[in-house]
Amino acid sequence: MKCLTRFFAFLLIVSSSSLSGIAQEKRATPPVNAGGTIVELDPAAWKEFSSQEGGFAVLLPGTPFKESRSSVIAGQQIVINLYALETNLQYLMSYGDALQIEESKLTKEDFDALAKLSAEKFSVKVTKMTEISVEGHAGRFVKAISPEGWLYRGKIYFVGKRFYNLAVITPGTEGSSPELVRFCETMSTKFLDSFKLLAPVTETLGEVDRMLRDAKTGVVIGQGLDNGQEKPASTHTVSGGVLEAKITSKPQPEYPAIARAARASGVVVVKVIVDEEGKVIAAQVESGHPLLQLAAVKAARLARFGPTLLDGKPVKVLGAITYNFVLQ
Repeated sequence: MKCLTRFFAFLLIVSSSSLSGIAQEKRATPPVNAGGTIVELDPAAWKEFSSQEGGFAVLLPGTPFKESRSSVIAGQQIVINLYALETNLQYLMSYGDALQIEESKLTKEDFDALAKLSAEKFSVKVTKMTEISVEGHAGRFVKAISPEGWLYRGKIYFVGKRFYNLAVITPGTEGSSPELVRFCETMSTKFLDSFKLLAPVTETLGEVDRMLRDAKTGVVIGQGLDNGQEKPASTHTVSGGVLEAKITSKPQPEYPAIARAARASGVVVVKVIVDEEGKVIAAQVESGHPLLQLAAVKAARLARFGPTLLDGKPVKVLGAITYNFVLQ
């Protein structure tokens, strides 16, 4: 369990370090407040920001800057998705998936040790730590202060194998007016308490697998994808290179800048379902480098195919599209 705690702590430390980094590097543009410079005091400025991919929503007084970074932690490559907004305060968010950690394996001691290790890493003093939860998933609220007097308020959750890290950085209480202290506390609470999950993130099935599970009409299985797995009773199987022979348009994916920087390359295989008209209606990654997967899926959704007939009638087709990312 000590190894798990260290891994968990290192994961959140990397996440928090990256959040602080992008907050200093770039600043998202907050909405203009004609009534003054304190954007947070304008109720109209606060809008719900959501991420379907991340499975969460939160209130923010503006649109955050987003960036994804890849880190190798304990031999596992993890993509951390980062969001930052700086108005009068700094609002920070991140999430990622850790395959080596499961929520059910994390104990109270793990969370407590995480806070202590993170505090030591950033040379901050933890002044408050309480147990919290979101929709039954355990977490921690942490309040800490830096040697420079900046105050950190944050929440950490683990949902399935996904972690969420939220934080607000504000001026400390020393030397601050009571009005400023109340303002920082109120805005921090408004942001942190607004966090909610949009959907269960413990779902292990991808978009294609979910469609196959819920399909009420037949789906043709293309060559190379019938791996002996159990298929719905209504599924038909047609041998031969169904998709390869019928592809009419295959847009190439953009090479993500973060993947170039990390010198990520190689083949990404995307599993797709094509409808009766040849349009891709579902896509999910089968294999490939994590930093290249999203670009491949986006390109796959734009691919087009000629219709496939079974007994003279057009049918949906399950197959794969392969993309080869080569560094120039």
